[in-house]
Amino acid sequence: AVGTVLHPEIPQIGWFKGNRILKTPVRGGRSVALCEFKGSIGGGVGAYWGDNGRILFATGSSGIYTVSEQGGQISELIEPGVGYRDLHEPYALPDDRGVLFVSHPNLRRPGVLEVWRDGERRILFEAPENARIYSPCYDDLGYILFRLTHSETTPGLWAMAFDDKAGEVGGEPFLVEPDAREATIDRNGNLVFVMSPHRS
Repeated sequence: AVGTVLHPEIPQIGWFKGNRILKTPVRGGRSVALCEFKGSIGGGVGAYWGDNGRILFATGSSGIYTVSEQGGQISELIEPGVGYRDLHEPYALPDDRGVLFVSHPNLRRPGVLEVWRDGERRILFEAPENARIYSPCYDDLGYILFRLTHSETTPGLWAMAFDDKAGEVGGEPFLVEPDAREATIDRNGNLVFVMSPHRS
């Protein structure tokens, strides 16, 4: 699902259905289709509803697309690039400072964490060849959080220091919570995640 609050009076939720993105008011009401795209949803799908009125999304077999929260034409913001199958799970940084995403190189798992800013891509962290990175997000305290699995390290929620103004990481990733996944930071700065024991 794609979730956000547009403004205090009209909280809304967005989600994928087939090859469309729809939204509906949390308090009830008619669902509205925002866009339709080619193909269908596969593994590695992801979306982020930004405060700037744009929704970023990936289909699991594409680059990163964007569409207005009011609906309309979609446009490709970030192409997969040479040597990559597709891009996954975009997350918009504050104040339009860039987009975090997971890239999927050919012949290996989706295990590269990148940032896109000012029209350029930069690799922030490359997991071991058989490892997998999921669901990156940014904490205003200055960290990127993500799930790391299929590695010799402990599966779970990991973090690494990140300067969102410079677009650079500092230091190696460290474990935050074993067996945790689907992390997000709420508007009050609280870390929220799902526990998933023994799941890789």
